[in-house]
Amino acid sequence: MKTRPPIAILCAGGHAAHCIEIMRAAGASPFGAFDDAAPLDSKVLGVVVLGSIRDAFAMAAQAVVAIGTADVRRAIATEWLAAGKELPNIVHPACVVATSALVGRGCVIDAGAVLDARAEVGDGVIIDACTTIGHDARVGSWVHLESGARVLPGAVVGSAAKIGANAVVPRNAVVPEGAVVPPGSVFG
Repeated sequence: MKTRPPIAILCAGGHAAHCIEIMRAAGASPFGAFDDAAPLDSKVLGVVVLGSIRDAFAMAAQAVVAIGTADVRRAIATEWLAAGKELPNIVHPACVVATSALVGRGCVIDAGAVLDARAEVGDGVIIDACTTIGHDARVGSWVHLESGARVLPGAVVGSAAKIGANAVVPRNAVVPEGAVVPPGSVFG
């Protein structure tokens, strides 16, 4: 049986708790959290804070960047990868990812999410519970798709955009980089 290398959690806030729950559901366990503001030895869902994010560079080969803010997530992930480290995807076992879908590095995919045929997702994307990405849709890197968001077939979501809970990106629509689509709305 192949053992998995330990995975660090970079940050110790709400998104870290979210990632820890997904990891546990998938049979993985983080060995520690690293955060610049959380007190040493404090805990997130029982996972001990072992030091600062900088400390993680010396202690881990793999990490989940558990930070919701796209620019901060991108900066830390970019530095982590430049140091030769890995950003595994954290995928809940109760989601569906089509075999023809392409998923980048360091993505978090929660329960009930569906990535349909030939969907493409960039690096560092957060896909919350019950989100759907339709066939042939493309989601850029560092995007956050909140719970229940729908990206319909052929749509394109630009890098670092945020699609609110239960919002809809219509078929073949193009959401600009960094845009925010409010919860419950239809883009366009």
